[in-house]
Amino acid sequence: MRILSLCLTNFGIYRGINRFDFSTTKPVVLIGGMNGRGKTTLLEAVLVALYSANSSSYIKSGYTTFGQYLKAHTNTDPSSSWAAIKLSFLHESDGGEEVLTVERRWGTSSQRVHVDTKVRRNNTYDAFLTDNWAAYVENILPRALSNFFFFDGEKIAEMALDGSDNQIRNSIRTLLGVSTVDVLRRDLRTVSRRLSKAKQREVSSDVVDRLSEEIDTLKNRLAEIDAKIASLIESESEITKSIEGFQSDFVAAGGEAAAQRATYTERLRQLKDQLAQIHADKVSLCSGNAPLIMFSPMLPNLLNEIKAEYRRDIMAEALHHLDDLLMQYEDDNESIERFLAFARNEVFHGADRTAFPVTGTDVEELTRLLRELPALQNEYRELVERKALVSASICEVDDYLSIAIDDIAINEAKKALESSTQALGVIKSRLAALRNERTKINGDYIRKNAEYKRNMSAFLSSLNASEENDRAIRFANLADEIFECFSIRLQERKVRDLSETIGECYRTLANKRGLITSIKMNPKTLEMIYIGPDGSEVDRQLLSAGEKQLMVIAILWALAKCSDKKFPVIIDTPLARLDSAHRLSIVRSYFPHASEQSIILSTDSEVFGDYYDALKPNISDEYTLIYDDNTRSTSIRRGYFMEAAR
Repeated sequence: MRILSLCLTNFGIYRGINRFDFSTTKPVVLIGGMNGRGKTTLLEAVLVALYSANSSSYIKSGYTTFGQYLKAHTNTDPSSSWAAIKLSFLHESDGGEEVLTVERRWGTSSQRVHVDTKVRRNNTYDAFLTDNWAAYVENILPRALSNFFFFDGEKIAEMALDGSDNQIRNSIRTLLGVSTVDVLRRDLRTVSRRLSKAKQREVSSDVVDRLSEEIDTLKNRLAEIDAKIASLIESESEITKSIEGFQSDFVAAGGEAAAQRATYTERLRQLKDQLAQIHADKVSLCSGNAPLIMFSPMLPNLLNEIKAEYRRDIMAEALHHLDDLLMQYEDDNESIERFLAFARNEVFHGADRTAFPVTGTDVEELTRLLRELPALQNEYRELVERKALVSASICEVDDYLSIAIDDIAINEAKKALESSTQALGVIKSRLAALRNERTKINGDYIRKNAEYKRNMSAFLSSLNASEENDRAIRFANLADEIFECFSIRLQERKVRDLSETIGECYRTLANKRGLITSIKMNPKTLEMIYIGPDGSEVDRQLLSAGEKQLMVIAILWALAKCSDKKFPVIIDTPLARLDSAHRLSIVRSYFPHASEQSIILSTDSEVFGDYYDALKPNISDEYTLIYDDNTRSTSIRRGYFMEAAR
């Protein structure tokens, strides 16, 4: 199978019609996009196109109905009243290659969502395939095996860090087909219980049946609790990521600025008060002698002139008295007149009389003023400088207060944060309660199982049933043992091939090739044991986080190989948590060989530089997911990030 095209219409973050064309022949399709731009949505779209309500993306979503899931994943476009996913792929059948196209379309205007599904074979509508697509696609790629081909790199990293093999063991059991044998064994036990119920000893039979039912109830309850715990853990992770996103939205909308707005408003008031006080101080200063500062260069000359004028006034007064005194002498009046004329000329020559008489007090006042002017100048300059600093601070605060704040977005983000935080607390509380409940129920299960075995042994030994029932019970128990042995043998045969394939895949990817030389797998428990070059077991704790992630990838790669299904591999965020050496190994050894078609959904921090150059010879198609802040939607563009601009 090879995907030829994928068309998304108003699905998820994609608005309008967005078509991916994968019709070229090289193995790798590289799709780049920043976080939140639609990479995971693309992976979900493929799963929904193939499996509809049976897709793992919907089952793990937490939505009550498939309609709710679709409504939540519909981008409301004012110009369109419908949404759709259309997937075309090349499939090899007994009749040769054929192009199958599955399209799922639903309306966006009605309250109830109805999905219209149409399947075309070689561009011709096929009614039979349309009506029986769910069963048909299980023959192409069973839903239980889809996780081997479509997976999230972040989930792989979490599996590696968690250290739990439960998910891996379940995947292996699905691949090996052991689940079918388990169903047969359960049916045999049911038959055995029914035959035992027909025995004569009603009391013992009731006890055994009751214990069996109690054990089944406890087992089912444990399975339910495990499923709920797994779902809650996944929800916890998703809500944690949502909280991070809401926090980013809160900051982007100006939430932090809004929180500080009152502080900065008070700061602005204080600054304005300071500015008003400075102005008042300037007014007070200018009401005194401060205005004379602008005439300071002229004041020394003015003082000299005033001093000269004051001397002239004194001389004039003296001449007046001298004139009166000399006029008492009548002899030589001519000589006296000449002296007085000379003295008057010397005193008043070239000088105009002032309009106001100059006194000694005026001279002293002006002299004092000249001494005080430097201090006044400094005081005035200090006020000017303080005003400039306060004015600059006011501008800074005004700039901060002018930041655009989206109150609606802030409130939405705040409500979302509060709601998500509350939901996270509820989930954590539920997880703790479920784990406590599981511990208790598991203890009850162990005790009931031991009691059941004791009572069953006693019951079987004391039965007086008919020979036919005795023989049937013995055969049922024998068949159960045979099936158990067959299951183990089946697992031994297939597990050996699988473990060898896992080892080959890991050695292809790993940098420390001498650390793990082979892998053994317990056919009963499906537990994997890592073997070193000296034949001894390698402690898992010796593996780094990156090496553990490589091991998970090697297991999924091996499962895909051993499934004999030729199906594309789609990997979302494959390299986020790997170091440079492990990234290069994945890029060189895994991506080009994971399948005949590998669709890689990467951020710009994963496949770039040397990693991009190493992958480039194997790339057939490149796309970049472009996000528009105005429409809050994603569109696609040919080319990969900067390569698209070249």
